[in-house]
This record gives sequence, C-alpha cells and structure tokens, in this order.
Amino acid sequence: MTIKNLTDHKFLLETKNARAMEKLKIHDVLLHLKEILNRKLFADLNYGSLHEYCMQELGYTSGEADGRIKKN
Repeated sequence: MTIKNLTDHKFLLETKNARAMEKLKIHDVLLHLKEILNRKLFADLNYGSLHEYCMQELGYTSGEADGRIKKN
C-alpha cells in the first residue's frame, strides 16, 4: 500500500509514527557515536577525530557531524 492510498487520518497517524521512529533512530546513532568516542575507535581507523570519522565514514556534512557530536 502506498501513502497515496491512505485516508487523511491514517496518513497523519503514519506521519506521527514515522517521526517517533526517526527520534529513536537518531537516539540510537547518538549512542553509537558516544561509544565510538569513548573507545576512540575512530583513531583505530586512522581518523584524527570523531568529526572526521562522521564525515568520511558515515557521509555526514560538517554541520551534521557537529550537530550529532554536540548532542553527545
């Protein structure tokens, strides 16, 4: 079923569910980044910083990397 086939009410509920899942996933990523930092795993991969790891390995922009690191 595509979103175009959903009723307005069901679509709005699905949007709220997607947002809740997004928050959980972001939280999960932040936990992983914190542990990478704690273990200094970025250095094991020859990155000079978690920021560099986030950009090179995970494909974040500099601003995205900053935002995630600051939340840790």
